[in-house]
Order: sequence, then C-alpha cells, then structure tokens
Amino acid sequence: MVTQNNRGRAQLILVGALLLATVILGLSMLLNSMLLTGATGDTGATAAIEETDFVDYDVEMSMRELVVRLNHEERNRTPEELGAVVATETDHFSRALAEARARSGSVAIAVEYNNSSSSFGRRIVQAENADISDSGGSRDWDLIDGGGRVGWFSLSVNTTASQDGDTLVVEAINQSSGDDVSVTLDVNGTGVDVTPGGGTTEYCEGERGRVLIDVYAGRGFTDDCGFTGIGSLDWPDTLKFDANDEFVGKYAVVVSESTTQVESVTDPCGPGVDPDPCRAPAIWEANVTTSVQSNTVSYQNTANLTVYTNDR
Repeated sequence: MVTQNNRGRAQLILVGALLLATVILGLSMLLNSMLLTGATGDTGATAAIEETDFVDYDVEMSMRELVVRLNHEERNRTPEELGAVVATETDHFSRALAEARARSGSVAIAVEYNNSSSSFGRRIVQAENADISDSGGSRDWDLIDGGGRVGWFSLSVNTTASQDGDTLVVEAINQSSGDDVSVTLDVNGTGVDVTPGGGTTEYCEGERGRVLIDVYAGRGFTDDCGFTGIGSLDWPDTLKFDANDEFVGKYAVVVSESTTQVESVTDPCGPGVDPDPCRAPAIWEANVTTSVQSNTVSYQNTANLTVYTNDR
C-alpha cells in the first residue's frame, strides 16, 4: 500500500529525476553540435571554446538538481554519509556522460564532487502531519532568527486534518535591510488560499487531502498556482510562523550555516518519524570539478555551486 508520505516523497524525487534527465539530454545534444562544428576546420576550435561555457552551465544545473534530490532523500544521514552518497551518484552521472561521448568518439567529459571542499547547511524538517508549532506548543514563533540564508521552504498542508479557515502566516525578513515578505495560507475546502502581503489571493488546489506548496519559489506542486514567494526577498535570514487553530501539515526548510543565527529547532533527526521538527545536514555549496578533453579543447574547471540560490 502506498502511503501519503511515500507518495509525496516519490513525487519530489520524480520531479528532480525528470529535470536531471532533461538537462542530460540537452547536454548530449549540445556536445553533438560541437562535434559537427569541429568538422568545419580552423573555426572548429573557436566554436568549441565558445561552447565550453554552455557545457559548464548544463553540468552545473544537473549537479544542483542532483544534490537537491539527495539532500531531501533521507533525514538521518551524517554529513559524511550524505557526501559519500552525492560522490557516488556524481560518479554515475559522470560515467553516463563519458559513455555517451565514447560512442560518438568526440568529447570526453568527467565530473567530480569534492566533499571536503563543499560546505553544509541545515535542513529543518517536520516529517509528520502535526501543528505548526515549536517544541513548547507555541504557534507564534521564530523558526530561524538571523545569520544564515534561507534557500528552501516546502510545505505540505493536510486539508483533511485541518479545518476551513485554519491559517498559517509566514514572514521572511532580511535583518540587515529590514525588508520583509509575508505569505498567508488559509485552508479552504480541499485547497489553500495563498495571499502574499499586499498581493492577490491565489487558490492552490489539493490532491488526496493535501496541498504541496513551494513557499520559497511561490508556486504549487499539486496545482498550477503562483504567488510572490519568500525567495523574492534578498537574503531572507529570519523566518517567523504564526498559525492559528489547528493548521496541520509537514514542512522542510533549508538554511545556510552561520555562527550568528539562532534556531528554535536543535534536535538532530534520527531513525523513524517524529512529529517534532528536527535538523538534518544539507549540502549548501557543492564543490564540483568538470574536465573536458577533445582534439581541439582541453580544460578543467572547479566551481563552488550554491545549490539552492544558483550563485557561483
């Protein structure tokens, strides 16, 4: 029997896998075009050099999708265990690219993930349907208070366990500038009314008693709804929750590491499912080396890829 937890998790993994497959296909097409360009003679080297930026971009986008998927796959891995899994999957990804190029006999590409040169943040998870409250039962509380940067916030609202009119207000703040973005979520039948501060209300329809929402990007996973998410704020470093009545759901928030931030969730995640929020490691910045070798081009590029913000 497929549980709601497994179904939600499978959907997220499937989205990441499909995106990854799409990027790999695009990369293969790009490299084939490089091969055809190289056949024109002296202009082939120039064209191949110009295309290296596109190769880097496609590999970086693929790696970001890969790391996000693995960051959210399990809750009870140590940073070392998570890094080992990412290194293994990166090796599989690299081998697939190498085999594709070997068949065409044109360009050789290798991708390597370097865990010791990468940096970790934290993933704060409430994996069980429960009230959106802190460990003391307060529904008006600060999940994160300054320092690190929020880069991910997914929310699964259980409309079956909640009642019409149950509300959650999310406020993200940049403490340096004082700017803020708020999002209000109101349970409405089988869906949720989502209203950004000063914006227009959007209805996000649910599926089988739940509504899966990307509060950071401002879109629905289970419905084609869009709104101004907290990611529109430059460097959100504080995240406040204010829930009334019995607003029930699950959530995951990823924040970068900082020595100055204050978090209300301090317990590490362990085996099993606990209704209380817990903390798990997440790779925030992945150190990735891409090597390209052909008859006309040979180079190696190492980049620190910020997984959740597309910075480099």
